[in-house]
Amino acid sequence: QQYTDPVAYHYHDVARASLSAPACGPTAGGARVTVHGSGLTNGSDYRCAFGGVAHGVVPAQLVVLGEGFHSRSFEEHEAAVNCTLPDGLPPNSSGLLHVALNGQQFSREPLAFAVYEQPNASAASPTSGPALGGTVVHVSGRALSGGCDYTCAFGGALVPATFNASFGAGGAVRCALPAFGAYEHN
Repeated sequence: QQYTDPVAYHYHDVARASLSAPACGPTAGGARVTVHGSGLTNGSDYRCAFGGVAHGVVPAQLVVLGEGFHSRSFEEHEAAVNCTLPDGLPPNSSGLLHVALNGQQFSREPLAFAVYEQPNASAASPTSGPALGGTVVHVSGRALSGGCDYTCAFGGALVPATFNASFGAGGAVRCALPAFGAYEHN
């Protein structure tokens, strides 16, 4: 019999995604999403599928421990995949996030992933605070309620925030002003 030269073929483990950070993103897309899990190494064509495999499939990259962007520390035997949320997914929808290591077979156990309307902050209350920080600031605007992983930015300082549905007519994002000097003043 005649055979061709050998072609490389690699086996990989079954991808098991355990969490994504963030767990939601805007309809405009562009959010960088890190999917942590096990069995994510040895892939040849990494992909993320947002909203199910039939919708937003985008390229992804394996993140090696200590290299590249990743959202939190790695657990033992864990890896991560980075991908970017595509635009055009419908707002106020909770969809699924799948990962593929070969561009075809996607993870059987997807993660929940929500898509929200692009938020628009229009006001902050109060608009000043002491240099020592600690002042609770409420940021109001349009389409603030559908998010997750809320963060406020004061200059270059990012601080954790929460959504407060009981503040004003449409709710507000609540965060604490960091001490002056924790960020560069403009």
